[in-house]
Formats: sequence, C-alpha cells, structure tokens
Amino acid sequence: MQNLKLSDAEKVRLDAQLSVQELEIALEGANKNSAAGIDGISTKFISRYWELFKYPLHKYALRCFEKGMLTQSFKSAMVKLIPKKGDGHDISKWRPISLLGCMYKIISRAINNRLKSVVNRFTSRAQKGFTEHRYIQ
Repeated sequence: MQNLKLSDAEKVRLDAQLSVQELEIALEGANKNSAAGIDGISTKFISRYWELFKYPLHKYALRCFEKGMLTQSFKSAMVKLIPKKGDGHDISKWRPISLLGCMYKIISRAINNRLKSVVNRFTSRAQKGFTEHRYIQ
C-alpha cells in the first residue's frame, strides 16, 4: 500500500507548471509526418516555426491549467472514416479516426510524459493495454 502513495517530490513535480522545455520534448517525440489536425496545422509546420509558436502555446497551456478548461477549438475533433483493406463499398471495411489539433497533441503529450513515471503504480493489469509496461498472461 505504501508504494501506491506519491512521494512529496513526485507531488511537487506533477503539480508544477508546465515548462517550455516539456513542450519542446513533447514536440520532439511527435510524429512529424502525421496529417494536419482539425485546424489544418501539421506537426511538421509547428516544428519548423517552433520559435514562433512555443511561447504563445506555453502561455495558452498555463492559462488553461489556471482556468481548468480548454478553449472550444482545443476541445473539438473531426471524425473521419478511413478505408481498411477490401471492398470500400462495405461500411464494415471503414474505421473512424478523430482528427485533433496538433497544438493540443503537443500539450497532451507533455502532460502524458509527466504521468508516465507514476501511472503504472495506479492502474490495474486490465488497464495497461496501451502502456509500455503492459502485462500479457
């Protein structure tokens, strides 16, 4: 049970304001060849012009955490259908994906990077399907 509690240092680190460096690390880990998001801005574009985007995005993220909510443009997604293999006339041969804004993905990845260090202590085996430390028996 003791192992499930966060240490004081972990609490401070998880509660700290998001830094520009964390956003930069998140951008470095992003797929630069992914499609543009709902806003039409791709990760490759953001990466190329990062010096223009990093401080406004950082200020936006801090403001969202202060208010406890995202703006409507960051909460929006567009659902697109992507064809699977086979007959495109069969609806079961399509799968939906959600297009999110790439700026949102950078903030989300930065938060996720913080949580990675502690999430495995708080999730059951059944919830670890998409983590690096999943257990399959």
